[in-house]
Amino acid sequence: MGRKVALLIGLCVLLASAAYAFDLEGVTTVDNHYNLYTSTSYDALGAFGFSSTDQSKTWDRPYDWETQEPSLGTFGLSLTPDVTNYVHVLGWDQGVIAGFLGSLTLNNSSFRFDNDLMALDTNAVLGWTAREYDFGSSTIGGSLGLITHGPNGTGVWAGITGGPIPGINTAAEWIWTSKDGFGDVGSDGSPVYRLFTATINPVSKPVPEPISSALFLLGAGALGLRKFRRKKA
Repeated sequence: MGRKVALLIGLCVLLASAAYAFDLEGVTTVDNHYNLYTSTSYDALGAFGFSSTDQSKTWDRPYDWETQEPSLGTFGLSLTPDVTNYVHVLGWDQGVIAGFLGSLTLNNSSFRFDNDLMALDTNAVLGWTAREYDFGSSTIGGSLGLITHGPNGTGVWAGITGGPIPGINTAAEWIWTSKDGFGDVGSDGSPVYRLFTATINPVSKPVPEPISSALFLLGAGALGLRKFRRKKA
């Protein structure tokens, strides 16, 4: 009996570690392209996550915003503990209309988004900021206003996707800046992109994760059972 309980506890621990392999997960897309970064600075891109134009990656990317250059990314990333983290999405347009759509989820209860939740969808009201980014000089410019083109599954993109994009909440909105930025160039002639940022704040007292509480109760129950069997013997 004791060996079976130990094996069960070990299996639960293994499943728990697999379930929370990443602190941050999400599904994002930008028309036309984007790079995604995580950083501990609001004013620096930080660690490169991935690029929508990298054809060597294996994430699911079924939507072509430009011929043979799809830009949907399903990702999992780690965060730096006990400090404020930032998700930077560097997007650029290639004409007609531009949009950024996505849903982010935190698996680590010691963090919260600016909306004080562990989930954040793209929207033009809370949780996201937008600025200019000069690609040539790698400098970040001033803040820009956000606008929305409607929720997931609507707007000009609906004809391509055939409905809401799987993995992205239907409440998520296609957002961009009030100044489109297509054709903008810096002082050296390099393109000026759009930088969207979500803030991830550390919390002082992490909320115990349900799986951790379940494992504690399972372990306590196993120990109690062993003591009971010994007394009975």
